[in-house]
Amino acid sequence: MIALLLFSLCSFAFAASARVHTVQKGESLFSIAKKYGTSPDQLMALNGIRDPRKVKVGQKLKITLSPEVIKNKKEKEMASPVTILKAPERYVVQRGESYAEIARKFGLKESEIRKLNHDVELEAGVVLILVSKLESKKSEGTVFKSQSPESEGRYLFINAVKDLIDLPTVQKGRWKYIVVHHSATSSGNAAIFDLAHHQRGMENGLAYHFVIGNGKDSKDGEIEVGNRWLKQLQGGHLRSDTLNQIALGICLVGNFEEVRPTRRQQAATIELISYLREKMGKPYPLFKAHREINPMPTSCPGRYFPLSAFHKIFDDE
Repeated sequence: MIALLLFSLCSFAFAASARVHTVQKGESLFSIAKKYGTSPDQLMALNGIRDPRKVKVGQKLKITLSPEVIKNKKEKEMASPVTILKAPERYVVQRGESYAEIARKFGLKESEIRKLNHDVELEAGVVLILVSKLESKKSEGTVFKSQSPESEGRYLFINAVKDLIDLPTVQKGRWKYIVVHHSATSSGNAAIFDLAHHQRGMENGLAYHFVIGNGKDSKDGEIEVGNRWLKQLQGGHLRSDTLNQIALGICLVGNFEEVRPTRRQQAATIELISYLREKMGKPYPLFKAHREINPMPTSCPGRYFPLSAFHKIFDDE
């Protein structure tokens, strides 16, 4: 009985002060022992190693941490508390980030983030949904009042033009669709397109309500607010006067038959659509690509625009 109790206590002590180390390239039993404040002999005994020269890269080693190492580790953790940021509705994944790291950063559950995003494989530039439902109560009647202070930090691209977007009074239910286009040109901006559209005989110039730059004639991801939005005019971006009356137009600069929109353009577009829909309230304007709503056949916004990803974000809200 005493032997069994001692064994249990020893097992508990090992679990409380031990970890597993995966051998990396260039490491030796001696360098690993030094790292954890133990000795090569202890590592050999604990892992049944007879020849210290035969430790291989990728091998798992049980490590007993010394009291000093445990103490230093705890002191370091106490001195460097994890800073939890307020979760935005959408988040652009940075290079090397994992679901676990993103969950820790915003104090969320990894399983919930995976579920919201259908466990999509992460890579730099992927846009994740972090908040499934808007917590703020939608206003009834006239929309586009000043944004609340607590929501200021949620956007990377909107804040630069928020005052312009909020400027006009927008009647609830005025807009039924938000339509995304590409310019089918390698460069351009709102002023350039406005001049071209005036030259084509369009009385109100720029056919779109918003333009999002690609870094050539305006900043990458820069949102430009058009006159049609400020004056709440119908669009000129669809081959239907009826649809133009109820459809907002967003044009991303670039030819997406040849290249993908930049990551910043994608993120800015998601922010803009999210912001507009949040302020307008339910029923939200429907997200559409130009080719999905235009009466005449078109490939716009191009085969490299990530259409299915955008539908996953906006169709379930």
